[in-house]
Amino acid sequence: MNSQAKAERLRVFSAYRKVFTGRTARVRKKKAIRKIILQHWPLCKDPLSHSEIDRAVPILRALLNDGVFESEELASKEFPNLLSQDPQEEHPIITDRETNPEKKALEEYKTRLKRPIKAEQKRVDSALESIAQESVQGTSLYILNKNK
Repeated sequence: MNSQAKAERLRVFSAYRKVFTGRTARVRKKKAIRKIILQHWPLCKDPLSHSEIDRAVPILRALLNDGVFESEELASKEFPNLLSQDPQEEHPIITDRETNPEKKALEEYKTRLKRPIKAEQKRVDSALESIAQESVQGTSLYILNKNK
C-alpha cells in the first residue's frame, strides 16, 4: 500500500473512529456505511463532500472488515502514531451537546423552523373551525327555512 493510500485510510479512520463504535463497528455493507456517514455528516466540523464520501465508503468498509474500529490493538498496529494522541483533538464529530456551541445552534435553528409551522397550523385549524361552524349554522338555517 502506498503512502497516499495509507494517509487516506488514516484520515478516514480519524474522522470516523467515534462514529463506528459498538453496533456500527459491525456494519459491513456499503449502503449501510454510507447511511451512517450521511447521518453524522451535518454534525461534522469539517464534513466530507459527496465525492469524498463516495471515496470514503470503500475505505471505511476495508477498515471495518479489518476490525480496526472494534479493537484498539488492531488500530494501534494499523496506525501506530495516531492512538498516542487524544482522540477528541482530531475527531471532527461533535459529541457533547451541552458544551458544544455548534450543536446548540443547530438545535435552536430546528426549533425556530418548527415555530412558524405550528403558528400556521393554528391559523389553518382556526379557519377550518370557523368554516365548519358557518357550515353548521347554514345547514341549520336551511333546515329551518325548509320546514316553514
